[in-house]
Amino acid sequence: MGEANVDDVLDMLGFGRMQLCIFFGCAAQQWYVANEQFGIALVIVAARCEFDIDEHRMVWLVNSAFAAQVCASHYLGYKSDEIGRRKMLLICSMMSILTSFISALMPDFWSFLVLRFIMGICLTGIVITQLTYMSEFTKISLRPKVINFACYAIGISMIYVPVSAMVLLPLRIHLKIWGNYGISSWRLLLMTNLPPGLIAWTIIYCMPESPKYYLSVDKPQKAFEVLDKCCRYNKGKDVTLRSLNIGSVSQPGLRSDTASADKNCLYRIWCETKPLLQGSNLCHMLLSISILFLLFGTGFGLIVWMPLVLQMTEQIAGNMILCDLVAESLAFNSTSPIFKKQSSGFGHDVWSYWYPGCQFACWLLAELELLRNIQCICVGHFPLHL
Repeated sequence: MGEANVDDVLDMLGFGRMQLCIFFGCAAQQWYVANEQFGIALVIVAARCEFDIDEHRMVWLVNSAFAAQVCASHYLGYKSDEIGRRKMLLICSMMSILTSFISALMPDFWSFLVLRFIMGICLTGIVITQLTYMSEFTKISLRPKVINFACYAIGISMIYVPVSAMVLLPLRIHLKIWGNYGISSWRLLLMTNLPPGLIAWTIIYCMPESPKYYLSVDKPQKAFEVLDKCCRYNKGKDVTLRSLNIGSVSQPGLRSDTASADKNCLYRIWCETKPLLQGSNLCHMLLSISILFLLFGTGFGLIVWMPLVLQMTEQIAGNMILCDLVAESLAFNSTSPIFKKQSSGFGHDVWSYWYPGCQFACWLLAELELLRNIQCICVGHFPLHL
C-alpha cells in the first residue's frame, strides 16, 4: 500500500454523501450569517420607539456587528489554523446564537448594543471558517462551483428575513412580563434569525474535522481516518482506503512553521501574515481587499439607507419616488436646528455619485484581477500560493 496526495484521494472519493452534508451545513451557516448581518436593519425600524433610536444610535447599531468582524477577523483566522476549522465553527456558532438570543431580550439600548457587538465577534469565526472547511473536503475541480452554490444562501436570507418581518411586525405583539418590558414583535423577529444557525450547528457537529487541518498540524493518521470515514460514507461500508491500496495520505507543499510555539501570540500571527505582504501575493491581496471594500460600500450602504427611507415614508404623506422623498424629507426637517446641517443637500449629492462610482471601480478592479489570473494560467503558473 502506497502514500497518496490528499487532493488525489478527494478526487477519487468525488462529491458524495459526506460532502453533501457538509455543503448543506455550511450553506445553512451562510444563511444564518446573512440573517444576522442584514436583518438588523429591519429590527432597527421596529425597535426605534422602544429604544429611542435616532440617526446616531442607528449608525451605532448597524455598524456594531461589522466593526466586531473587522476587529476579530485576523486573530480568529489565525486561531482556526491552530485549533481546527470544525472546532472554530462549533464554538463560534453556538456563542453567536446564544448572544443573539440574549440580545433579543435586552431591556435597553446600550446592553442591546454590547450584545450585538459580542455577537459580531462570534459571527466572525463562522464567516472566515465555513467556506474553508467545506473546500477542504471538496475536490479541486468542483471547489469554485460548490462555494458559489453555497453563497446562494445569502439570497435565501434576503427573502427569509423580509418575509418573517411581513408576518411578525404587523401583528403588534407585546407579551407583558413586568413594568413596561415585554416580548414584542421585533424581538421575535430577531429570534427567527436563529433556526438556520441551529440546523447548521447540528449538521457540522456530526461531521469530522478537516483532513487538511490534521496534515497541517502533523497528524497524518487522523487525516487518514477522516478520509477513510468519508470513503465509507460515499462508496459504502465495505469500501475503505486500504481496499483501494491507499495506506497513508500526505500534502506536498505545506509550509513549515515560521514561529516556534514558545513565542508570543502576536509574533506568531505576524509570521503567518508576513507572506501575504511579500512578492506577487501583496498585489493580489490589495486588489481583493479593494474589491470587497467597494462591494460592501455599495451593498452595506443600501442597508444603512433603508431604515431612513422607511422613516421618511412615515413622515411624508403621498406616493413619491425615492429622490423626491429624500428632497421632501430634507425640506420637512429643515425647520429644526438639529437638521440644518443635514438639509444642505451635500450628503445626498455625495451618495448620488458614490454608488455608481463604487460599482464602476469594483468592476474595473475585478476585471484587472481576472486578467492577471488568466495571464498567470497562460504562462503555466499561478502566483498565489503560500
